[in-house]
Amino acid sequence: EQEQIERKGEYNQLVVPESIEDYVEDGVLSEGFDVDQELTGDYDTTAHYGVDGIRNPAITNASGDLRTPWYTSVKSVDPAGSNPFVLTVLGTDIRIRVKHSDVDDLPSVRSQYKPGQTISVFPESNNSNVPSSSTGPHNHIEVSRGGQFGWQRYLVNPIGLTTSETDFQFTTDGWETSNPANTYF
Repeated sequence: EQEQIERKGEYNQLVVPESIEDYVEDGVLSEGFDVDQELTGDYDTTAHYGVDGIRNPAITNASGDLRTPWYTSVKSVDPAGSNPFVLTVLGTDIRIRVKHSDVDDLPSVRSQYKPGQTISVFPESNNSNVPSSSTGPHNHIEVSRGGQFGWQRYLVNPIGLTTSETDFQFTTDGWETSNPANTYF
């Protein structure tokens, strides 16, 4: 089994996702990485720290299902708020966090997926923990290398795996306080 994991790791180290379609079947990018966001309500962020994929409206019956470009294992699942789950990319320091799946469609911890395999279907609901700031149902995908989510130095663009120098922060109170609980990074 260890040899099989090592082979999957060798494969994974060669894969660099080139488009949102590597993550979202029949998908298009609705929000890119490290771009300014115009959000509503008291939620605001200095820049988008992931990518958002939606069904391609030009394709009849587009799937929009979430899939993985790598061999992965589900590390954690939290069926609350934005329904995040984290995948470990086997044999690498890459972690993927996905948000906004429907709660009935979350994967199970320790489930394993191979490249191209569906992890969850496209969400039917707006599963944002701040619905007024969301653009509607979508798959939000974040990638970190060598560390935890929540530390900007580890975040990379899910498409191309390039790093950013942006000071990613967000607030839920419209920047009225400097309370660290209101900043994410």
